[in-house]
Amino acid sequence: DMSLPADDRAIAEPSTEGLLVSDRPLSMEQAVGYAELPCDREMPVSDALGLKHDRLFVLVDRYGNIAPPGRCSLGLFEDDTRILSHYELTGACTRPAKLSAQVTQPYRAQIDLAVTDHAFGGNPWDPKHAIYFRREIVLEDVMVERLTLTNFLTRPIDYWLELAVGCDFADIFE
Repeated sequence: DMSLPADDRAIAEPSTEGLLVSDRPLSMEQAVGYAELPCDREMPVSDALGLKHDRLFVLVDRYGNIAPPGRCSLGLFEDDTRILSHYELTGACTRPAKLSAQVTQPYRAQIDLAVTDHAFGGNPWDPKHAIYFRREIVLEDVMVERLTLTNFLTRPIDYWLELAVGCDFADIFE
């Protein structure tokens, strides 16, 4: 089941890559998870980090994310088209605290985040930074992110990360 509605599965045919292809066009909500681009009602992002290289530019929030999906003012853009409309790093337990966020060069940013030890059995009255994240985002001909995780606890822990990525190819002048 490729999450097609029941009436679309009946007309879907397997393609050469093994994916289901439908003769009917998908709605925007089916394709990207939101029905419209409500840019006229969105407040500008005053604390976004902006990077630029040649015809590419990216705007991410102070955590290094493009979230929530479809937020008009954030994304990876080439010329007048938004390529990435969702780029969000999440992990086990709580959202990390922002330690710092800076653009070190016009095409490079560094975001430092931390998760306290409370989620791993630490004292809630004396939280210490247990997991340190360093996100380095570089924009050249492509966008590249280097993620460094450091465990400051005295024992190993189980920890998971998830990177959600979405593309809507929206025309920013629509």
